Amino acid sequence: HIGYAAFYRTGIKSVVIPRSVSSMGSHAFGYTPLESVTFEANGSLLYIPSNAFRNTLLTSVEIPRFVRSIESYAFDGCSSLTLLTFESDSALTDIQAYAFRGTNITYISDTFPNPVTTDDYYCVFDFGGTGRVTISAGIRVIQSSFFRGCQTLRSVSFEVGSVLEEIGEYAFGGTGLTSIEFPSSVRRIN
Repeated sequence: HIGYAAFYRTGIKSVVIPRSVSSMGSHAFGYTPLESVTFEANGSLLYIPSNAFRNTLLTSVEIPRFVRSIESYAFDGCSSLTLLTFESDSALTDIQAYAFRGTNITYISDTFPNPVTTDDYYCVFDFGGTGRVTISAGIRVIQSSFFRGCQTLRSVSFEVGSVLEEIGEYAFGGTGLTSIEFPSSVRRIN
């Protein structure tokens, strides 16, 4: 176990989360100059708690396949965070409100697990700097409420060869979207 605020406001820059860690308290690494986090393979950490990495200097994160939930504000304020990937065969089923608010993620990779429950009323992502996101060619479904409420989202593009087939209800509701061109593969927009 990594306790509540265990490294909060310290000078830690890099951490490897051992496979033996099965839980982590909120704010564990919050407000640190953390640039790198690695999760050991075959770990037992089932969720990333609220505010765990809030306002750190992470530039990329790979969510390990054993994590099932990412709680509210987990990576909030990580303005250097531009790349988010998911290990194949991800067990992730839940991403809570504002988990990635204040980041500069510009690409949703085809490793994004589907389906994942996202918060219906509060945005999961908040595309701070650019307001743009590119959806990987391998994404088949954009789930209901996926970008809902992301007021900083201005433009969505899709990679060449996109296989996107369906867009769920409210997927872009309440966003600041001004530009989107759907790929020809789209069959249903709810």
